[in-house]
Amino acid sequence: MTLTDDTTEMAGLLDSLGTADSLFEIESRLSTTLSPITIDSSYQPGANEARTSVAFAFNYKIKQQYTNGTPRLTIEGKYQDSFGTQTPPPIKSLPDSLVDHWVAISSKVSAPYARARLEHLLFARGHGNARDHALAAIEAYRRSASQWKRSLDQVNDLTIALRLSRSIGSGDIALEVMGEMLAAASSAIESSENLPGVALRLIKPIVFERMRPNNFNEVVEAVKVRYEGDPWISDEMIELQLQIAASSSEKTSLEAARVEIWLSAAEASSGLVRVEHTRKALEVAEKLGRKDLIDRAASALQRTDPEDLEFMRFSATAHLSEQQIDEYLAPIIDAPDWRTALRNFASFGPLSGDYNTNLQAIAQQAAEFPLQALMPPHIYGGDGLPRFFADTEERRQQHMLSNHESRQIAFQGPWIASALYRIPGKHGFPSEAAITAHFAERHIVSDVVAGVMARSHIRYWTGDYEGAMFSISPMIEALARKLAIDSNSGVYRLQRQESPGQYPGLGSLLSVLRDAGLDISWYRYLHTLCSNISGMNTRNEIAHGFIAGHDAVVAALLLQAAGFLSLLKATADPDPAEDSTDPSAE
Repeated sequence: MTLTDDTTEMAGLLDSLGTADSLFEIESRLSTTLSPITIDSSYQPGANEARTSVAFAFNYKIKQQYTNGTPRLTIEGKYQDSFGTQTPPPIKSLPDSLVDHWVAISSKVSAPYARARLEHLLFARGHGNARDHALAAIEAYRRSASQWKRSLDQVNDLTIALRLSRSIGSGDIALEVMGEMLAAASSAIESSENLPGVALRLIKPIVFERMRPNNFNEVVEAVKVRYEGDPWISDEMIELQLQIAASSSEKTSLEAARVEIWLSAAEASSGLVRVEHTRKALEVAEKLGRKDLIDRAASALQRTDPEDLEFMRFSATAHLSEQQIDEYLAPIIDAPDWRTALRNFASFGPLSGDYNTNLQAIAQQAAEFPLQALMPPHIYGGDGLPRFFADTEERRQQHMLSNHESRQIAFQGPWIASALYRIPGKHGFPSEAAITAHFAERHIVSDVVAGVMARSHIRYWTGDYEGAMFSISPMIEALARKLAIDSNSGVYRLQRQESPGQYPGLGSLLSVLRDAGLDISWYRYLHTLCSNISGMNTRNEIAHGFIAGHDAVVAALLLQAAGFLSLLKATADPDPAEDSTDPSAE
């Protein structure tokens, strides 16, 4: 078969697909028709070159991207391997023989979608008079856009035509294309269908143009009116308007309107939707850096009533016999005396599990349930306000680990609480003086802290869980601070010098202890239980008044945390042979 015969056949094939409703349908039908052709990045000239050239041409992805706020076109192979190899290969690396077939087929084909693609690729290749290829591609894209039945294909062709007209510096053609884009946007908003994505995609590229059609602002306002009930669309429209605001007063007005959109949406909503809309208002205000708007949004968010959040509760039951639980807790409940029982209670665990095992568990979870990554979770505090949002990969991993640890702690918490409660029942109720002396024997425990720890245990054993919880909580920080000072980290003294009157937080102190040699699994337990905003955060929730009442489990966990820290011994220059995290070291 001659070259002319090959190109005529391929042009006829492309024209025969003119009845397709969408570019996707064309690509699918071409893929079936050209299936004998292998799309291979290692292509060498040979037989079936005309067919291969068409297969290559329609397996490039042409799309508009925004780089640093500037729109640009990219052309790349549809398939890429882990080494960055494109298939089809980059246009510049194709053999001339394939490009010659593009030229020949383009001159014969009448379907605008095919001519637009081929002329565009010839322009990108830099073949012959590149400007002529660009002009031919622009004309074909505009004709193609008017024929598509699928709106997003029309959007795609017009935005590509606009970028090509800018590539060759043709402002007149660019204005004509923008006029067609605004006309298409007007048709979209007048349609009985809900097509906000079409209108937005047509308007956004025009925002970045220095010269815009006279009716641009009119169309923008029409889009805002058409979709004013959707805060997401309204917000995006105002964000576009902010980029072209002509004066500072106009910008100030638009910024206030943008925050007002989310506050109004919140007022019209309830439950979690209301909170999320209000949080979005605060997020927008913070990005704008407007203190007046930040104060207003924050005030609205702080009025959240936790009872209105409409949380759903899920529970699970694990059936273990009493004998199994007693065997598990034997180091505590079968201890020979109450002193040994308290030591074993303090060092029992960590209840969150082994750190490395937990990492493996969440990795397996991510592999088995990949869709979880598409729904980044929010964590709410005891006040009903958002406390943590896993909006990045790092935060998502942090949340998954903390959530796994929190479930481990919650599962075993009732058992450990029961074991603590049973100590005086077996060994008799020790006096406050005896318990104080017991804790005061430890290296880092002062007489004052020992007394508080003793009274906290007595409160727990007498059923005053609330009193035990509130009295032991600050002692956890006191013990962590003493260990940090003894480790010669300098964190306490440094922060006191730089910020007089302020103390380093518990989270910072635990990080110091981790860096000084605290076992990573115990660090994760203490951190997730007490100070991790993506975990249980119990100590901080208590400190701010969001946990109250008779919670025996929380009280027992905090007593264990304090007891564990009291068993540690910090060394300024740790000896590898002496593990300072050994709970038995005093």
